[in-house]
Amino acid sequence: MLPLPLDSGSITTIGDLRVWADENKLPGTVEAIPKNNLLTIPMNYDLYPETEAICLTGKTQVNWIGQLAASETRYMLHIDGKHKIHHGKWMLVSIGTHVLIYKEDRKKITHSYRPLVYMFCKQQESSESSKLICDALKFVSIQFFGHTLKPGVVGMDHSDGFMNGVESAFDDAGIGCVSVFLCTVSDVQQTFDAPYRVTYHSFRTRIESRIATDIITCYPHLKRKAAQGEYLSKQHTFFETFLKIIDAVHLAHSYNMMIFFIGVAGKLIDKYLPREPKLRSFWNSYMCHPWDCWCMGLHLHTPLNIANNQPIESWHKYGTQRPALKCAQCFRYAHRYALDT
Repeated sequence: MLPLPLDSGSITTIGDLRVWADENKLPGTVEAIPKNNLLTIPMNYDLYPETEAICLTGKTQVNWIGQLAASETRYMLHIDGKHKIHHGKWMLVSIGTHVLIYKEDRKKITHSYRPLVYMFCKQQESSESSKLICDALKFVSIQFFGHTLKPGVVGMDHSDGFMNGVESAFDDAGIGCVSVFLCTVSDVQQTFDAPYRVTYHSFRTRIESRIATDIITCYPHLKRKAAQGEYLSKQHTFFETFLKIIDAVHLAHSYNMMIFFIGVAGKLIDKYLPREPKLRSFWNSYMCHPWDCWCMGLHLHTPLNIANNQPIESWHKYGTQRPALKCAQCFRYAHRYALDT
């Protein structure tokens, strides 16, 4: 829970909220952090002039951050915003990791999300606000454990703001690829010359690096929208082949295999693009750099790496049973005037 004042009139501006945040910030040691309380992370908000937000964490979350800080291997983080847990224009954003849990009732292993830092933000998924929550996570790691975090992969939905923020916060972040000459396979080269591709003059090859923070996006989200006919009508003669192409790209065992499949797929899809603008939008959004990052063969240097943001989305879905909703309820009632300004 949050130690918020019950008198909504005590906080009427973002300045008042920042004062409250300073009065309820994390102490200097892990031992001094009270249990079952979310406290604010003492960030220098002057470095984020376009962002109105506060970042929070708790003792359990700090201990989880400590486990990641001590890890000798890379690990996966997830970042996402929950649009239905908000008050006014303020939205809950969280960043965390996931673990494997065996569900006895379901008789299966599931990926379970573990939130590390929460952020209530008026700018939602902007590049600067995304950098703020990543920097807050790094601040906690340095403050309590002496060194920064080095994730192997950060999973997210298709959001340029999230990608830009992550790449700004983690200096070694990126897609991990380099431009070289066009592939010499004639049928693939012909595909890359299609006028509807964003990147049709370069062919990229994967650099497997164990020191980079990579980006990966959510395949189930993409597949669900495609299966619902968002990019191509279900009645279209190419629809079933289109879904098989998405599956094939996702199941590629390596980056180079994924690029080869995309090239072959381009030859099949090309003739439909002039008449299907949504299909063209799909191609330019998910089959071209930098968002062609949703196959299983990517980022093999990171254990538990999945092209799937469902763990954090499931956690947000059931946020009514989580501390996050308690935060939202406190903001709704105790900070009504501040959040409406």
